[in-house]
Amino acid sequence: MTVADSIKAQLDEAEFVIREQMARIEDLTAEVERLKAGLDAHGTLQQIYRNPDTAESNRIKAANAAIGFEKGKVLSMSSPINLDRRERWRVYEMWAQRREYIFEHRTIPPRGWNDHLQRDNYVEPPESEGMPPVDVIEDPISGFKILSNLLPKPGQRRIGNGGGDGSGSND
Repeated sequence: MTVADSIKAQLDEAEFVIREQMARIEDLTAEVERLKAGLDAHGTLQQIYRNPDTAESNRIKAANAAIGFEKGKVLSMSSPINLDRRERWRVYEMWAQRREYIFEHRTIPPRGWNDHLQRDNYVEPPESEGMPPVDVIEDPISGFKILSNLLPKPGQRRIGNGGGDGSGSND
């Protein structure tokens, strides 16, 4: 095999590789165009804010518009008024025992510390005629408990520690 034949063989091989790569690039370009054409509004917004070549102001606008679809809205918490006596006591005891544990140990309780207070395991509320001393609302999203006596009354707007009327009263 001569040097000319060797060079021609190498050129033929390079030409073949280039043709194959060009065909693959064309296929991928067509696939990208198909995917772009099938985007819904949210997909289009994602494409805009994920593209680093897009102007920052447009990326921010697209991200702002898309966030409502990507992050769920905080659900309203169930009112303790709608819960039966047993469930109100169970949630109150979970809150009270967690609070006591944190004060005593200065740390968050370990997993399973309140298994005896789970719905299936909770036996009975204390023997009394009434309801818990305060209502506690169990937030299923964050897991935090909120004392209902700290929530604003219907029609009341709370600002800081006051009632929003400048009087400093919560009533």
